[in-house]
Amino acid sequence: ALFLTVLTPLLPLFAEREEHMFRVGAESWSFWRRARRGVEFGLVHLIMGIPIGVALALSVGGWYFTYVYLRGVRHGGYPRSSWPRRGRSAGVSIPGRNRERSIQGWH
Repeated sequence: ALFLTVLTPLLPLFAEREEHMFRVGAESWSFWRRARRGVEFGLVHLIMGIPIGVALALSVGGWYFTYVYLRGVRHGGYPRSSWPRRGRSAGVSIPGRNRERSIQGWH
């Protein structure tokens, strides 16, 4: 119970980091690299004990998230509406962090 109490507020931060790892720069990648990163997105969840079949199914989500990311980039840069907002969904505030910071190459 304590583990889940500590983990729950951190989930948005983990999601944001995951997005950075698997999406940033996708606008300049080939189709095959995007496909591979989608599979890697699913497989990285194996470290959390998720069965391989479920992890591979998460690849579909990875491809969709890449599609949404690319759509946002094509329509004006940083896809703010589709990107996890730092700390907002769990009511977590991170002192000293700029929520609207610019990511290199996007503005």
